[in-house]
Amino acid sequence: MLAGPFAAHQLGFLGADVIKLEEPNDPVQARMQGSDSALTGTEVSGPLKCGTPVIDHATGTTAAFAITAALLQRTRTGRS
Repeated sequence: MLAGPFAAHQLGFLGADVIKLEEPNDPVQARMQGSDSALTGTEVSGPLKCGTPVIDHATGTTAAFAITAALLQRTRTGRS
């Protein structure tokens, strides 16, 4: 679930105009949306943060570079 936001972050860092559509209202909701919290923690502790989402980061980076490469190709060739 992190690949899309991470790709948007990378594209924004590269100068793209990125619009954030929605933001979770509280940290618990954000944590539950950003990880598989149903598999972590207990009823007493609640959801716990998962480890670093390496695959999500790699996928987001690949998506950002693919979009950047496509835009560069369009600029060089003039074709869409």
